[in-house]
Amino acid sequence: MKTIIIGGFSGIGLKIIDLLEKDRNEIIYTYNSSFSTKLKKYKGFKLNISSLESIDNFVKQKSLINWDNLIIMPATQKPIGLFSETNPRDWVKSIEINFSNQMYLINKLYNKRSKKTINKNIILWAGGGTNNATKYYSAYTISKIAQVKM
Repeated sequence: MKTIIIGGFSGIGLKIIDLLEKDRNEIIYTYNSSFSTKLKKYKGFKLNISSLESIDNFVKQKSLINWDNLIIMPATQKPIGLFSETNPRDWVKSIEINFSNQMYLINKLYNKRSKKTINKNIILWAGGGTNNATKYYSAYTISKIAQVKM
C-alpha cells in the first residue's frame, strides 16, 4: 500500500511513519522547512501547504499516482486572541492552512488514488474545537469543524 503523509517530518508524522514501516507500506512524505537524511529510504518532497503554487508543483510528482492512504497533518493555531482583536489577514491565512488549502490538495490528488484497492483513506487532523469552541482560537476551530463537515 502507498501512503502519502503531508507533514510527515513533524513529530506525529515520524511516529506514523514508524508504524507504517512495520507493515511495509510505500511511504511518501512532505516537509516544509528542512530535509533530513533520517527518512532517506522514503520519498520526501518539499511542500508549503500555505501556497497553492507549492501544492500545484507537489501534485505533479509521478510517484503520487496510485496512493491508498492520504494523511494530512499541517496546522497552525494562529492567530490567537479575540476575533475582533486578531489581524484579519492572519485569520484568513489560518483558514487557508487549516482547511481550504487542504481541500485544494485533496481535490488535486483525488484522481491519482489507486483504482485497484477498494479501501482508500483520507485522514485529517481535526483537533480542538470540534466538540466545543476553544476560546481565542476562532480560525483554527472553524477550520477543524469545516474538515469534519467535509
